[in-house]
Amino acid sequence: MRTQAAVLAFILLASSTALAAAPNPFPKVPAVQAAISEAGDAMLLVRGSDPNPEQALQDLAQDVVTAAGGDLALVAEQLIAATYDYDLLAEGDAGMARVFCCYRLLEGSNASRRQILDAIAPHMSISDPVFERFVYVFLDKIALEDTAVRPNYTTIETFASEKIQANEAVPPTLIEYMVATQSAKAVPVLERLYDPTDTITDLNQQTLEDIRELHFDCRYGLLKSEDPRLAALKPLVVGYATDSRWWVRLFAAEIMVKCLDMLADPSAAALAQDTNDLVKKRGLAIAAYYAN
Repeated sequence: MRTQAAVLAFILLASSTALAAAPNPFPKVPAVQAAISEAGDAMLLVRGSDPNPEQALQDLAQDVVTAAGGDLALVAEQLIAATYDYDLLAEGDAGMARVFCCYRLLEGSNASRRQILDAIAPHMSISDPVFERFVYVFLDKIALEDTAVRPNYTTIETFASEKIQANEAVPPTLIEYMVATQSAKAVPVLERLYDPTDTITDLNQQTLEDIRELHFDCRYGLLKSEDPRLAALKPLVVGYATDSRWWVRLFAAEIMVKCLDMLADPSAAALAQDTNDLVKKRGLAIAAYYAN
């Protein structure tokens, strides 16, 4: 199940660091927190024994919604606040169970994708890698369905477009999430957001998908040095790294930095001086690789 996989992936990423590495940024509402705690306790007791677990989940989630006065955005924020307090390193399986309960309560609350995004967006500037991983779990709820193979960035794109139209910055975490989860699909979204007059004639979507698949195979040890795709596609990635558009350079840097031994190129070390912070962060990793 994609929900459980997303939560477990986050647990693994955070396993070496306490979840509350930075102060909890979410103000707590005592009545809602009490309802979340009671619902979590009930979920742990009935899990696996209730003949209709989904209905039980819905009922428990509605108790939380009622405590929040029907404000689903508040429900989303308070569930995030509750989860953020769990020290997974210290609490082990118990902490993991609590994270999963909060995530499932969010599903059962029927909070919309936009309500979830509105709840977490104000806090995305927090510079804490564990918090960012945690936010990714809830962004999965926005972009993915349980049965989805590819993410749907419609809600994120609409939110980002509204920010740009209001002359406000798009939270970098949203951009990084799209690039990290489906880099090929993120490029046209960013193109529409930051250069809507560009018809993307030079960025063939199938080519981007081919590069993404090459990247996937490389990351998971499936790519061999004699693979003919390398000769055809790597030069394109290297070329994208010098593109005038930062989102194209970001795509190239993301592809390279996750597979340095086969897809990076020494020339891309120049990205360490990039004018875009997201590109620069990956460029620094590429430069460090070649410096060693």
